[in-house]
Amino acid sequence: MTGRSLGQAWHAPVVVRSVRELATRLAELAGAPAPRLAEMTDRELTLLGATAPLWEELWETHYMSHRPFVVDASRIETTFGLTATPVDEVLTATLRRAGTPTRALTTA
Repeated sequence: MTGRSLGQAWHAPVVVRSVRELATRLAELAGAPAPRLAEMTDRELTLLGATAPLWEELWETHYMSHRPFVVDASRIETTFGLTATPVDEVLTATLRRAGTPTRALTTA
């Protein structure tokens, strides 16, 4: 750690993609059919919250899926040269770790 990093909040570099975009790209890389995704209603989330604590906790991050949630990592990128790992690299590594064969990579 250096003096320039102490006492400051640093946002890690991220790639801004929606869950739908990530799920679709993951399916493409795995050679699987396109995913069918649907948003849970507030009522569904409330009912699930009564069945297991995990679902009740989703209310804390509810705002992140109902409006744009963007992190500005430009300061850490400029100061330390850190960048986000490309999405295809992360998704391919995830598939390999799971033992799922992947298609040849193409630029997304």
